[in-house]
Amino acid sequence: MCVVEKLQHVQESATLSRSTGKCKVTEIEMQRYLVLCMALLAQVSADDCPDGGACEEGNTCCKVPSDGYECCPMYQAECCEDHIHCCPEGTLCVSRYPKSFRMISAYAGDEDDNICPDNSHCPAEFSCLKATTGYGCCPIAHAVPCSDGKHCCPEGHQCSTDSSSCIKRKEPVVAVLCSDRVSECPEGTTCCETPDGSWGCCPMPKAVCCEDKIHCCPAGSTCDIKQSKCMTVH
Repeated sequence: MCVVEKLQHVQESATLSRSTGKCKVTEIEMQRYLVLCMALLAQVSADDCPDGGACEEGNTCCKVPSDGYECCPMYQAECCEDHIHCCPEGTLCVSRYPKSFRMISAYAGDEDDNICPDNSHCPAEFSCLKATTGYGCCPIAHAVPCSDGKHCCPEGHQCSTDSSSCIKRKEPVVAVLCSDRVSECPEGTTCCETPDGSWGCCPMPKAVCCEDKIHCCPAGSTCDIKQSKCMTVH
């Protein structure tokens, strides 16, 4: 007697590579991290804001709720819509959504700054990370770079595939190490080689990887590729 089951597709998207590490992932809200990129506005001190006041050199004039202007302690900063906070040039003011941080360019710098491997500088409280060209500054300490070379996430997180959001790593996790000794699959799945020679994850433990390198079957069964079925003999 044979029990017939439908073939399962190997899930290439489930493969954990060098960049994703050994952890399953769960999306979280980033609000408590996003506010770290924001600086409170200070009182305006002199005369070149739209209302006749001015900010010291290296600061940026931003509108405040009282319809006046105050100074953000960063050059060419982004003034936030709440009229209370500001962010570094090239970043966005985000307080509610799980967005990643946009890095700003590294610069010549001061003695107290973080020094990047190419001798460029980032502010002391920022992270110096590899960017699209050279190095960039992430507005949080101990950050991790995203693959696009433009965004970054807090320590203990990884970037989403499109680098637009941060995903918290969940510990502890037992991973299944694939035969190349590098690729990994989540606990309860099976590593199967794919047609291009990379590794994918079959969503069953101790599964049988089919010869077409596209499908897999439950443990103890065989693959019938022509009929697209898994055959189990009792």
